[in-house]
Amino acid sequence: MKRSKINRFLSLICALAMVVSATSVPAFADDQPEEPGTVMTEPVAGQTEQDTPVQTPTDEPSAEPEQEPEGTVEYTFELETAVPEIAPLADFGQSDSSTLNESEKILYNSIRKKIEDIARNGGSSVFELTGEDIPTLTVTDPSQEKIEQAFNEAVKLDRLFGCLMVDCPQDLFWFDKTAGYGLAPSFSDTGSEASLVKITVTMKVAEAYRNGSDTEVQVKDSATAIQNAQNIAAEIKNSGGTTDEKLKAILQKICELVSYNDEAAAAPSYDMNAWGIIWVFDDDPETKVVCEGYAKAFQYLCDQVFDSSELTCYTVTGTMGGGTGEGPHMWNIVSKNGLNYLVDVTNCDGNSVGNPDKLFMQLLHGNAGEDGSFTYDGDTQTYTARIDSRNQVTYRYDADTTALYPESILTLSAEGDPEIPTPGDYSVVPDSASLSAVYGDTAVSISFTVTQDGGSEPVGGTAKLLYGETVLAETAVTSGAGSFSYNTTEKKVPVGEQSLTIRYYTAEDSETEAASTAVSLTLSPKQLTATGLTAVNKVFDGTTAIEVNGPGTLSGIESGDDVALADLAGTVETANAGTGKPVTVTASLTGDQAGYYTFTSPADVTVSISAADVTVEVQVDTEAAVGETVKVTAIIPYAIDGFDAEGTMELFVDDQSAGSKPVSGNQAEFDWTAQLGEHTFKAKFTPDGQGNYNAAESAPVSCTGKSGSTVTPSADLTVIYGESRDISVTVQAPIITGQVEFRSGDVSLETAAPDGSGVAKITFDSTGKRLSIGSHTITAIYTPASEDIKGSEAEFQLTLNTKTVDAADVTAADKVFDGTTDGITVTGNVTGTFGADEVRFEGAGTVADANAGTDKPVTVTGALTGKDAGYYTLSGQPAGVTVNITPAPVTVSLELPQTAVSAGETVTITAGISGTVSGFDAAGTMELFVNGASAGSQTVSGNQAQFSWLAAKGEYTFQAKFTPAENGNYSAADSAEEHYSITKELQEPIVIEAVPEKTVGEPAFNLTVSGGSTEADFTYAVTSGDAVTVDSTGKVTIVKEGTAVITVSKAGDETYNPVSAAVTITVKAPVTDLIPDGDITGKTLLAKVPSAEDQTALSNQIGGAFASQFKDMTAVTMDIVLIDNTTGLPVTSLGQPLTFCIDYPAAVGSNYGDYEFVILHIPTTGSAQIVPHTVTANGLQITVDSLSPFAVGYRLKSTTPGHTTSSSSGSSYTERQEAFWDEVKDLIRDAEPGDTIKVNARSYDRMPYSVMRVLGEQDDLLLHITWNDGEDIWITSDFAANEPQRVYYPLEELVDMDLTEQPEEQGTGTPGKVNPPTGGILEISAPVPYSEAVHNTGKTADASLARPSENAHAAEETDTAKPESGNSLALTAAAIVVLAAGGAGFWFWKKKYQD
Repeated sequence: MKRSKINRFLSLICALAMVVSATSVPAFADDQPEEPGTVMTEPVAGQTEQDTPVQTPTDEPSAEPEQEPEGTVEYTFELETAVPEIAPLADFGQSDSSTLNESEKILYNSIRKKIEDIARNGGSSVFELTGEDIPTLTVTDPSQEKIEQAFNEAVKLDRLFGCLMVDCPQDLFWFDKTAGYGLAPSFSDTGSEASLVKITVTMKVAEAYRNGSDTEVQVKDSATAIQNAQNIAAEIKNSGGTTDEKLKAILQKICELVSYNDEAAAAPSYDMNAWGIIWVFDDDPETKVVCEGYAKAFQYLCDQVFDSSELTCYTVTGTMGGGTGEGPHMWNIVSKNGLNYLVDVTNCDGNSVGNPDKLFMQLLHGNAGEDGSFTYDGDTQTYTARIDSRNQVTYRYDADTTALYPESILTLSAEGDPEIPTPGDYSVVPDSASLSAVYGDTAVSISFTVTQDGGSEPVGGTAKLLYGETVLAETAVTSGAGSFSYNTTEKKVPVGEQSLTIRYYTAEDSETEAASTAVSLTLSPKQLTATGLTAVNKVFDGTTAIEVNGPGTLSGIESGDDVALADLAGTVETANAGTGKPVTVTASLTGDQAGYYTFTSPADVTVSISAADVTVEVQVDTEAAVGETVKVTAIIPYAIDGFDAEGTMELFVDDQSAGSKPVSGNQAEFDWTAQLGEHTFKAKFTPDGQGNYNAAESAPVSCTGKSGSTVTPSADLTVIYGESRDISVTVQAPIITGQVEFRSGDVSLETAAPDGSGVAKITFDSTGKRLSIGSHTITAIYTPASEDIKGSEAEFQLTLNTKTVDAADVTAADKVFDGTTDGITVTGNVTGTFGADEVRFEGAGTVADANAGTDKPVTVTGALTGKDAGYYTLSGQPAGVTVNITPAPVTVSLELPQTAVSAGETVTITAGISGTVSGFDAAGTMELFVNGASAGSQTVSGNQAQFSWLAAKGEYTFQAKFTPAENGNYSAADSAEEHYSITKELQEPIVIEAVPEKTVGEPAFNLTVSGGSTEADFTYAVTSGDAVTVDSTGKVTIVKEGTAVITVSKAGDETYNPVSAAVTITVKAPVTDLIPDGDITGKTLLAKVPSAEDQTALSNQIGGAFASQFKDMTAVTMDIVLIDNTTGLPVTSLGQPLTFCIDYPAAVGSNYGDYEFVILHIPTTGSAQIVPHTVTANGLQITVDSLSPFAVGYRLKSTTPGHTTSSSSGSSYTERQEAFWDEVKDLIRDAEPGDTIKVNARSYDRMPYSVMRVLGEQDDLLLHITWNDGEDIWITSDFAANEPQRVYYPLEELVDMDLTEQPEEQGTGTPGKVNPPTGGILEISAPVPYSEAVHNTGKTADASLARPSENAHAAEETDTAKPESGNSLALTAAAIVVLAAGGAGFWFWKKKYQD
């Protein structure tokens, strides 16, 4: 049978804030407030009523209760609330459920109704349950002890409220888990028995939803949020996607709605909304939640979207390391097809390491340590998802989760594990998955069977047959079988192939689908025919379409259906003519029920198609030579395409039959021998049988028979242009008269009359250009003068070829040097042409090189041009052509100094040549003239020449003259005259003291500058780079790594010109960050790149004297300097030891707990040495007397068995240290009087005050602490009880405190000793179970008890009760469970005392 659908995700039973509150309001008989322990009297028909509120124990004894009024006693008792081993779901609706007993089920339903009403309407969170809303509970011979015992046995409050928290997350958003709930049962006492008559429930309201007090609820926007969540769930559920696609859609939707709330996670107080479901669905894009919000929202949507037969989603808590919200955490497990998957929505969102789905639906895979693996370590009970080489996320369940859920749920499956169907699921199997029916069938039968996995009892219940959500039929399921009968005329299923659903419902739950399956139903339309239809006869037209007349009457329509005929039309099988041809009638159906029918053509509709009329035409030449065989064709020109006429054609000549032939291709051909004179022709078509065309006769045509003639040409001719040739033909005819025309296509060459012997001749002059160059067909057409003679014609070929000619008087045009070998124009005349023909020679030339010169040979490539060039062919390219290339002009210009020149200054004057061709620099000499006198000559190089000139005061005229080298490519040229005045002197040079390499973080410094001759101030500017800035006084401020150039200038005056100089400053990044421990006001501590000398010294030491210490280590070297911010110079002497932290190398990062380090220092004086260090959260802390240089070596630790705690390696160092001291507190709590707790703190050098407080709460204990490089510490519980509160104790301070004299070690009888340091450190890279880590104590630590997070201090402070005595951890009270909100989820600490 189907499991009840329970919303069970928002809060695990193990994560409940079940504080049995002292503020519980007992259901007193009247409204008067009473102190605890008071007695109220209310006479009820001879009965008395006992109110029994649940209260929290207090440290102080309660006041002596007043004398109880007769008949009524108020009892106070505590209820057992330890987390039991129960099933994870509140599925109390199952008949075999053991989650809640019958009494708890009644209270569950009653309280659930109340909290649902509060969630929707608000109001008081204090309510009473009476009558049917409470279980029947009667105690005979009542006493307070018996009543307490009976109620405790009947109702387990933690289980009851646990189920409510699991099942009603959307309705308990207002509940303040940290404040808890109170429950007060009231009994009526008749003397012989007491009966439960009322229970008063008090639930504290979270501050965000309070309406004035902590028991009044203001609903706010919760209804909208819940509706939003339901809308989202409905959209995903109905999306049609697969189960995996829907799960992915839920993940993406939650990540779209919210982001992670770092502020709430770090806050010391519990922010209700950041942990609840309401904020996830509040329509606010800025909403942020912590892991509980993500996990609860995921399970809520899963419960809404999926049936339990598809999957089950659980919410679990524990410790997560390495991801967003590191520390206490909440995530999900999805069980699907027998496999358990991990889902961490928090770490799939935003910038989390698992984004977008690396921690979504994860199965175990890969090997530990491999990138992308997800593995489980049974020793540490830790799941590890290694994202990549830098990121891994670890998960470990807390004790409450392991107490709540069985291993079958908490054990994640591995890839390759077989899928197992969910036990107890139902299956529906139809006898046939595919059915067919025709509309009108009244009993479509569908049979099926229902089975249950693992079930042994016959399956009963009901089933429905649905199309979509429309119910077609219902039936009972008996002994696992059932059948439906569906009447198609109900019209609930449309025509076509449709998918129907069989849904099965159990006998216990007729509303919730237990199983379903799909069947296919193909419903065919019913066929209808009609009477009273006629077809319209037609003449053959080559088509099969037939017009049909109605209206016609349909037959076969089901009663009440609205169907009518429309759009009548018909077709015949062939288009041929004929009578009684069957017609296929088509029609559309109209009306409301037309879709359920189809029309079938009646068989009695026929049509007649009569033959079509055609015409016949006769085709024959109008004249023919007597005796010639003439072709006569009779055609039917207008037959329809695709339907040729079939029959015979008879030809009549002069009305006499000349024979018959069958028609083929709509024609028939006849041969006729021409006879002298005019003759008439006509044809008659006779169709075959019932043809498509009627008989037809052509109109008459005539042909005249004449005497024949022939034309015989001479042989084919070849003519060269310029020649004249005779062309002749010979005509034969009875009488030779008339003309012969010679034609070439449309061009008539000439006409000639035949002579007496029949020869007709013309003279062809090729220069007449009647024909183009090439081959031509010449037709000689004879036209006799006598009409009794038939003309004739003949063809022959004439080929006209070009005439070969020579080029003459060819010359090349000179050019100016341009650096190219081509671009030479060549022209000439042509010899051997005819008459006035226009023909010339034109071409281009190239030379061997581009340089200037005379009579340079030219290679010519040319052709004939002119309008008559096509009639000629060039005999060959001309030779002996030359060309002159003259030097190109250039421009000479002078470049004088652009800034003012001072007397006595040597300046450079540049004379440049422009206008040269690229690749061809000017060659020659350049002479400089100053005031008309030569100042020297220079060879031109690179199109310029430079001159050095010593300036003196005065006025000057400069000019440069270029003289080219012999046979140069450029002409001589002079520059324009340039005038220049020199009126001032040269200042002394500016000298800038060199700036040594700087490091980012160094203080500002001043440039040291001297020089110049004027009284002006120096000015400063950064002219290149952005590594520094400089102000007007020359103070340089370091900005970032890089280089910069600073230019220093001094203005001129009446005597001197301005002067400037530049300095380059290099800034390096610091090797690492340094954090001083102490006051270094006015100074800056920096780690610089070591100088070459220091680097060599360090390398020599690392590879030499200290090679063993640095074995297998990676070393980072640096010069550490302390800079005086005033002078900007390193401090040469520290004066006193300096303590500071060196930041961890980048490769180590936050995983410094997994590494070991060594620090080498070469002091200012003395030998190199290894510096002691302390591993801290801020870095490697050292104390030295001098600075520079240092080397830091690091490597991963090797695992040392027995030196680990149960703390996760994925946590930070600080978190691991806190977890370690939490375990120490657990050991102290478990110890017995007279015991000694021995602790090796190793590198954990800060003990929290809470350890001191817990020790002070115990009797006669001794805490013995050893730690790395430190003296042993001994603390007695008596001393601890009187120690004032502080945050933590550095162990080095505890050494100096007078805690106690070293005693004998308790329980051993031997003198106590301070153990020497072990030299090791706590190995946390390979964690082992906590019970192993503490096995030497001789006691078993309760490793299942979860520890509070940093924010969970309230739990420790609340539990101030101490055991009375002895080795039994006891208190005259039941369990106290306190929920602390911390990090990104819930951690609990709980302690159970008993008598």
